[in-house]
Amino acid sequence: NYQKTPKAWTVGESSIGGDDVIAANEITEIIKIIGKKSNADIQHIHSAFISQVDYFVTNDRNDLINNGKREKLEKLTKVKIRTLEEFGKENFKQGGFDVVIGNPPYVNLVSIEEEQRNYFQEKFKTCKNKSDLYSFFIEKSTSLIREEKSKFGFIVPHTWLATESFELLRKLLIENKLIEEIVEMGYKVFDDAIVSTVIIICSHN
Repeated sequence: NYQKTPKAWTVGESSIGGDDVIAANEITEIIKIIGKKSNADIQHIHSAFISQVDYFVTNDRNDLINNGKREKLEKLTKVKIRTLEEFGKENFKQGGFDVVIGNPPYVNLVSIEEEQRNYFQEKFKTCKNKSDLYSFFIEKSTSLIREEKSKFGFIVPHTWLATESFELLRKLLIENKLIEEIVEMGYKVFDDAIVSTVIIICSHN
């Protein structure tokens, strides 16, 4: 959505008008609050404003939350700015999330440090042999979404469909009747990941 208003950066051009002027004014005010050095944050917050989302989630306390910046940004954009922890607490009061979407990390369990590996083995019941971090994202999402009218979707390697290390993940999804759809995407979805991928859509319904 941010890309729809490229003229928002060029306030001085006579060709802009209407929504472009509003967008430009918003960016100017955002820069006044958080400074020009936070270019990525400027774009992300502006995109949240244009998209009219309810929340902007960040852990950048220095540039976006501390020293009264959060209050000023919220007043300007009408978007609630929260840390990940705050966002989670507020939404779980309402029973969980409507939608969880992601492209989780593709990292084999044997490739991480022993301390982290022990943590995952303790916390996630789908952890087995050479399973992968993306498996834990899928498992966690089963408890993050609401019981009704909610979904989660991830794009992940196809390896979980048949490999022994993902037997417990398959069991979790099948026994709880969570899978709605699996879409095979094949190779070359990502330039920097040489792996065949699938999209999996799940829900409690």
